Amino acid sequence: LEVVFKDGIAPIASRQTFLEYAMGGLMHDIGKIPEISYHDSDEGFDASRARRHVFDTYNMLLQTKKFSNGIIATGLLHHDYYGAPYGYNQVGTFISKFSDRRDQPRDLLFSKNLISYNILDVAYGGSISYFPGKVLEIIDIYDAMTDRDKTYKKSAFEPDEALAELRKQFLEKSHPGIDPILFNIFADFTKTSGLVNDPSFLESVKI
Repeated sequence: LEVVFKDGIAPIASRQTFLEYAMGGLMHDIGKIPEISYHDSDEGFDASRARRHVFDTYNMLLQTKKFSNGIIATGLLHHDYYGAPYGYNQVGTFISKFSDRRDQPRDLLFSKNLISYNILDVAYGGSISYFPGKVLEIIDIYDAMTDRDKTYKKSAFEPDEALAELRKQFLEKSHPGIDPILFNIFADFTKTSGLVNDPSFLESVKI
């Protein structure tokens, strides 16, 4: 776990940190507003228009000058998928924002963990991804798969079907996108929440 997560998995002890993570989740899709007619339509998938929303989110949050780097990064990076070919690959966009700030205090131990709780580790290349962004990736995909109000889909997945599809599409490919440890934790959450009741299924779908 300490290889994947910088300093291991830890509880969120600070109320301020929790609120920042929550705000990142709340604001992550605000960039869909300029193209809301597309995102709410059933005209089919347009990769360039779909991908654009993370960059629009980044710009909209950045321009307000009211949000922290962590909140801005959560919006920009919630489809990055560990740099997989099917990801939106916007880590470079975020890192470029810090290219002229190399003299500022930061953690100089470049441990190259996969996930950090500190957004500056991502900004300065010490970590591949930011913890709330990796959590949000899974929640966002699961929500899209199970939401019955999405007009662009013929039918929604049941919770167990969505978990199986998440594993198939984002963990069993040659380049996994979501984090398998967080996926297992999320699968357990679906059980404690009463969404999936079959323990044997959950154990079979987990990595």
